[in-house]
Amino acid sequence: MTDSNKVQDHIDSSELNSLDLDDEPSLESRALADSYGVKLDSKGMPINAFNLFEFAGSFGDLGILIPFIVGYISIVGLHPQGVVLAFALALIGTGIYYKTPVPVQPMKAIGGAAIATPGLSAGAVYGASLFTGIFWLIAGRFKQIQRIRNFVSKPVLRGIMFGLGFVLITQSFTYIKDNYILAFIGIFIIFALVTSKRIPAMLVLLIVGAIAAIILNQDLLSQIISIRPKFTIPQFSLPEITLSDLAYGTVILALPQIPLTLGNAVIAIVEENNRLFSYRKIDESQIATSKGIINILAAAIGGVPMCHGAGGMAAHIRYGAHTGGATIILGLILLVLALFFSDSILILTELFPKAFLGVILLFAGIELAMSSRDVPREKSLFYLFLVTAAFSILNVALGFIVGVILQTLIQKEILYL
Repeated sequence: MTDSNKVQDHIDSSELNSLDLDDEPSLESRALADSYGVKLDSKGMPINAFNLFEFAGSFGDLGILIPFIVGYISIVGLHPQGVVLAFALALIGTGIYYKTPVPVQPMKAIGGAAIATPGLSAGAVYGASLFTGIFWLIAGRFKQIQRIRNFVSKPVLRGIMFGLGFVLITQSFTYIKDNYILAFIGIFIIFALVTSKRIPAMLVLLIVGAIAAIILNQDLLSQIISIRPKFTIPQFSLPEITLSDLAYGTVILALPQIPLTLGNAVIAIVEENNRLFSYRKIDESQIATSKGIINILAAAIGGVPMCHGAGGMAAHIRYGAHTGGATIILGLILLVLALFFSDSILILTELFPKAFLGVILLFAGIELAMSSRDVPREKSLFYLFLVTAAFSILNVALGFIVGVILQTLIQKEILYL
């Protein structure tokens, strides 16, 4: 079989073409749900669970969420309530709709640029959310994303996921080096409880982390004790977006994010979900549409650009989540914080030591990188996987583009490996 035929086989496989979203789950899929302890309803849809492991898994993505929330609030100057409320509503809605641990994360390229830009207006961030929401809502409704995904082969998809996993692993050490002793304790806790069916590792990690944070910061306990609930009415932020804010948010912040989102938060998240939860398959149009909805919502209530990143799903699953109950739980917690404790959010984030956030990121990255275990071992396909992974480590959008170009060259027999 020629290299081009091998690549074409992986493009034409059932895994990459029609997902048969309306089909009844097979016996194998039902067995998979049983192995997770997930119950299916009469239509074969998973039922969201709200147990100790879903609770623990709900915190699996804090390593990404907390740093960006702190940056948007303390550096960019956004109001805490709008930022947290948008995440809360997006997480709850996502969990109710998908019923698997589809995450809600800040868009990293936009967040990094916003935090690194002195004097950036809040309106520019809201403008970026508004453009992002409209763009992905249109892309989802016209179903153009599905055609792109059906063109991409398994080695390219696995390369993107491996690259993302590697990036999370390297990012984790930025936080781990804050306190190596705490990081070692966190790693020990995870290894000790990784197979436990009774005690979630993340729950122990959160408790130990909070105790360590209070011991290391003597003032933190008194600050937390002094916190009092105060109901705050959410503000409508669309009037804050000027035409110049919309233009800046679109051109400088939102447009560079699109290729990254396509690779990580559309194609990769669908691949990850359908590989792990074959009884609840989703497609790119659904993900694009929900991404559009949550970002338009964010623009309206003072939130930030959000996505469904594949690394977030790996993080939730790594710490016990198997249904949308995990994101609903986290969303409800953030909803209470946004409505009653918005002035104290930055203080509460100090209960999560940076070293423990790094450990959470480390194992989430390992989980995502391990998903590439089934990459084909034929020489040309394995090279395609490696090249895509290498460029994805530098930039996910670049990895996606290079992988697709290389795949096309092999398929058309222009390049032989």
